[in-house]
Amino acid sequence: MVQHSKLARTLAAAAIMTSGAILIGGQAPAAAAPRPAAATCDPFVRDTRLPIDLCSSGPLVREVQALINPWLPARITVDGLFGPATEAAVRAFQARSGLTVDGIVGRNTYTRAVGLAGRCPSYHQVQHFPLMNCDEGLIVAYAQVLLNWAMPDRPFPVGGHFGPNTYRAVKEFQRRLGVEVDGILTQRTYSALVYIAVATGHLD
Repeated sequence: MVQHSKLARTLAAAAIMTSGAILIGGQAPAAAAPRPAAATCDPFVRDTRLPIDLCSSGPLVREVQALINPWLPARITVDGLFGPATEAAVRAFQARSGLTVDGIVGRNTYTRAVGLAGRCPSYHQVQHFPLMNCDEGLIVAYAQVLLNWAMPDRPFPVGGHFGPNTYRAVKEFQRRLGVEVDGILTQRTYSALVYIAVATGHLD
């Protein structure tokens, strides 16, 4: 009962924080070379479709571009296209991180990127939204992990595919949050999930 009461208060706070489209978390500050990913980030990095390299495209490329941008001397466009500029940026990131410099985002490079500031990154800042039925990819897997953390009484598998289980979970979370219930994961809803994950100690 105490745990449910705490979750209820956290949901209420999340609703207030997102009512004005306030995003939880700020832009990652520029700092020294990133540290390796913490063990708590394991659900975020497993089953990632790697490697990605020149001529790759899609949501994962966008995520990588956004992840490495704070560590570059000059930012690159986050457009989901792995072109020469992104390849050069990956090489710069690898060199700064002490990794093999090949311009290819494999497991080591991606894990190091996810280790920004030694914690799981704030992926709600990356423009992937809205997410809806039949979408798939790493950002969907992140959302599934966050939904499981926010609603421990309604666990479901994390697979990176937005199917019926995820659709029902999003609707139930929206119902509890007190927002429009449509099963579509908007940035506002995702920000509320991140807020709850931080408030309940799952994320720093």
